[in-house]
Amino acid sequence: MEIFKVHYIRNQRNSCLKDLFINQERMDGKMAVIVYTKPHCLECNVLKRFLDDYRITYKERDCSLNSAYMDEIKEMGFLDVPVTVVDDTAIQGLQPDRILAVLERQEKDGDKNSNSD
Repeated sequence: MEIFKVHYIRNQRNSCLKDLFINQERMDGKMAVIVYTKPHCLECNVLKRFLDDYRITYKERDCSLNSAYMDEIKEMGFLDVPVTVVDDTAIQGLQPDRILAVLERQEKDGDKNSNSD
């Protein structure tokens, strides 16, 4: 069911995502996206595929390899993976709309700051 949701969102947002791709490439290194995962987690795998499909660079933190990552998730107020952190915004589960909205908002805020320089 979630896979179909991702494909639907991809088709609905194709036109505005072109700009996001271009700006994401420009912003590499400036915007940190971290994904907390576990192996054999279906939502985690779909989320990573979504990020890969949209060329959003991210760092993966596998909670099964490092228990400190799970502690970080608990400190954020979540109990399980996947958790995506875009700069300081934590998003639990498979929520591609929210991830894209946060990325777009961060991008606009970055453009405002660069124009004021």
